Amino acid sequence: WYGNCDVKGRAWDFKTRLWLDSVAIDRDGDFIIYLTKAASGYPLTQRISVNRIGQRQSGVTSQGQSGYTIVSDGKYKGLRISHGVIRDKFNRAMAYRVLGDTPAEDVDLEAERCIHVFDPRWHDQVRGIPSGSAAIKLIYGSLTATEREQMNQNIRASYALVEYNETGGPDLTDPSVTVGRDATATTAAAPTVESLAGGMIKYFRSNSGGKLEAVENNTPGDMWDRFQDRVIRTHAAAVNWPYELFWKSEGVNSALVRNIQERARASVEDRQDVIKSPALFEIRYAVAVAMNIGILPRPKNPADWWKLGFVMPRKFSIDPGRDAQQRREDYKIGLRNR
Repeated sequence: WYGNCDVKGRAWDFKTRLWLDSVAIDRDGDFIIYLTKAASGYPLTQRISVNRIGQRQSGVTSQGQSGYTIVSDGKYKGLRISHGVIRDKFNRAMAYRVLGDTPAEDVDLEAERCIHVFDPRWHDQVRGIPSGSAAIKLIYGSLTATEREQMNQNIRASYALVEYNETGGPDLTDPSVTVGRDATATTAAAPTVESLAGGMIKYFRSNSGGKLEAVENNTPGDMWDRFQDRVIRTHAAAVNWPYELFWKSEGVNSALVRNIQERARASVEDRQDVIKSPALFEIRYAVAVAMNIGILPRPKNPADWWKLGFVMPRKFSIDPGRDAQQRREDYKIGLRNR
């Protein structure tokens, strides 16, 4: 079943979907797992992405200032709906509205067959929020600044040399000058430009004398770089991952390494807690359906069949050798068994 559990086919095996589930929490904020079956009765599940869960203006009536509307018809008439989630008076999800290509294709999926997966941040939260949303404006500004700085670099790289002379134009008596022979002395506001070897030489009028200079390119500076680092640190804090593990690790000493490792482990465990419960629910659903259609035999003790679990992966480690040595020492004094 792990290799054939999704309605879309084998490319979305169970392990791949766990990875995509974690990505969806960071990028989209939430998603829905819909429990369904093939025509043969074989248990399948379907992921419904965040962009498909919502509501249209038609079919609902505005209600007060509390940010919700009322379902005006259908099975859930009279219940509240907000951001595509239909709720009762206790704020419990009763159904999820999945949008089709047209209003006629919209469908309300009952909550009993759906698993809404997100990482709650407050008690009355209806939908999930992307992990990096706290830093999204800073990241957007940083990307814009980086793009414009790249344009600045390209402009500066297109200038090979700058010549200052009396005429403000090229030396037309120089036989090597093949471009701009019809040009005249320029003003400061309208320099003469001559293409040369893929770059350019610009001529500017000067008061006296002449000189030839290479265009200096010393941007972006250290201040710009430090500001971008600050943006990345803010994003790292928003997604709950150590800054030193995906950006810069200068100045990390042995004591800080242990701190970074523990923070990373805590972050991984937090995410495992979010996706483990829905994954277990999927497996229990698959096993139950398989027993009902005869793929699996029913257990002798009906109270134990659902007691399933995962073998968790190894914990993140910056120094596996040191961790292995510590495990051996723990074994020697009896804190661990084989």
